[in-house]
Amino acid sequence: MTEYERLQELLYRLREIMPEIGENPVADEMYNMVFEYAENTGEDVVEVVRCKDCIHHRQLDRKDRYEDSFVEGCLWCMLGRGDGVMPEQFCDDGKRRESEDE
Repeated sequence: MTEYERLQELLYRLREIMPEIGENPVADEMYNMVFEYAENTGEDVVEVVRCKDCIHHRQLDRKDRYEDSFVEGCLWCMLGRGDGVMPEQFCDDGKRRESEDE
């Protein structure tokens, strides 16, 4: 789901609960701000891939002294960055794994 789609969903939910809130200038202004932001969000959004889902990561080699210095749970990025990455990090160069076997 793109950022634009998430914003549209948020706006839909806000519109649903607005009657329950009653007259509330703050809620109205928040809705207007999100609406304006959503309208100005372009569709040229780049989809990112989390490192844990990317084909370019591998588990750390704990026999390697350098790689063993990274914290537990860290992964190794093989895109030439030569560094450890946390599973929730992301980049626009990543490619999503099709299956667990990749």
